[in-house]
Amino acid sequence: MVASAGPALALNAVPAALASWFAHRAGRRGDARGWVPAGLLIAVMVGVVVLNAAAYVLG
Repeated sequence: MVASAGPALALNAVPAALASWFAHRAGRRGDARGWVPAGLLIAVMVGVVVLNAAAYVLG
């Protein structure tokens, strides 16, 4: 069960980190719209971490 958390976390963390980096760059240029997809990807990543942790604790 724990072994499956690594690839799932990497699969979600890499796009979230890239989206956050691009959103930060856009924000420095005065365009805050980039934080919408970055926020959604971060929320999905946190959800995956919580679900994996719950499955480990409960399962």
